[in-house]
Amino acid sequence: MNREGSANELAAIAAEEAAPIPGSLVNSLRAFGYGLETAIADLVDNSITAHAARVDIRFEWNGGAPRISLTDNGAGMSEKKLISALRLGAISPIEERHQDDLGRFGLGLKTASFSQARRLIVATKTKSTPLVTRCWDLDYIEASQEWRLLLGEGFLTNEELDRLSQMEQGTLVLLENLDRMFSGGAPDEQKNKEFFARADQLSGHLAGVFHRFLASPRKLEIQINPEITGATAIKPWDPFLASMTKTQILQDEYLRVDGHSVHVKPYILPHQSAFKTTADHRHAGGLKGWNAQQGFYVYRNNRLLVSGSWLNLGYRQEEHYKLARITLDITNKLDEIWEIDVRKS
Repeated sequence: MNREGSANELAAIAAEEAAPIPGSLVNSLRAFGYGLETAIADLVDNSITAHAARVDIRFEWNGGAPRISLTDNGAGMSEKKLISALRLGAISPIEERHQDDLGRFGLGLKTASFSQARRLIVATKTKSTPLVTRCWDLDYIEASQEWRLLLGEGFLTNEELDRLSQMEQGTLVLLENLDRMFSGGAPDEQKNKEFFARADQLSGHLAGVFHRFLASPRKLEIQINPEITGATAIKPWDPFLASMTKTQILQDEYLRVDGHSVHVKPYILPHQSAFKTTADHRHAGGLKGWNAQQGFYVYRNNRLLVSGSWLNLGYRQEEHYKLARITLDITNKLDEIWEIDVRKS
């Protein structure tokens, strides 16, 4: 049956609306399984897609009401595009994506933010359109049971407004009411330490996930709390130690999958004796350590998705394999085959 015939058949069927309850659905969207690091990485994805050269991430204790903000100097959005970006499911995952697009489901900004915070505020401007601000407030959605974005610039501090006024274009994403960040019942002093410890952990995570962007000629720069760190950019963590002379770079392979190319490149990393210091060797082992970081590293459009895994191919993480690391480069044309989910997992 052709599409027109199918549409006519459906039109003849009796139906009634069963719209989701906003408050219930939005709380379900919080359970996608993001950690803080993966959530912030999803927000950085949007900055990269917007061609940002710099991303500033700020952790602010704010007198015990902590906030996390991400500001980039990317292309920004008009008011119409901002509303579309904040709409749930604005883009179908089956739509054709630009070859450099790091997204897929049109949910990342919302689900990543909701996983950590009850309030998401986005302020943005382009070279030709003024600053516009919108806010998703989960408490408001639950109380009103309506999908209504809050308007106005009153959600931002004077410092944030001043920072945006000095930018020709860009976007600020602000997370407030961080209700899933701390251990239950912990005193404020412990929460404060935990909050800024998470900022340190985030640095290591982003250094790996975006190491190709951080090291590329385009030179994406990511800073965390630049006022505190002295505007020191995150340094890329290269899992393959390609700059070390004793790293063995083996023969590339190009595999054809569903008409698209998958680039495979194996490396054998140097023995511990090749490192100048114990600290250098430990750093090269990655956040999870040498044994856990062995195996395949899957990249999608240069963004690291899998950081060391044998992908259920029958190998186990063993001491004998710990120097083996292999890149797999896929394009976003293969998302369905690789079963990429909303968290890019």
